[in-house]
Amino acid sequence: MGESIRNSTLTVGTDSVLVSEALIGNAQRKVLTITNVSGAGQVIYLSFDDEAKVSYGIPLWPTGAWSESMDSAFLPANVRVFAVASAAAGAVAIHERILSRD
Repeated sequence: MGESIRNSTLTVGTDSVLVSEALIGNAQRKVLTITNVSGAGQVIYLSFDDEAKVSYGIPLWPTGAWSESMDSAFLPANVRVFAVASAAAGAVAIHERILSRD
């Protein structure tokens, strides 16, 4: 078994962007945390397995975060995760841990 850890930031504009790829095979997300680190009050909207749209999905207000983990008594989704911002130049911080069973 191996584990990969990702800590990164991503610029999010008014077009939907891919935040995290879908996992296939023997990989399983252990943790996925997405935090709105936008500096100008942008709201970030998250969507799972479909393009993100403003005012739909999970809203992250400035400094807001969304997180799921195996510690929460369920398995985090392995689908693609998308984001879009309410205005240009939004940003998210991403922490992701993936377990690979070889």
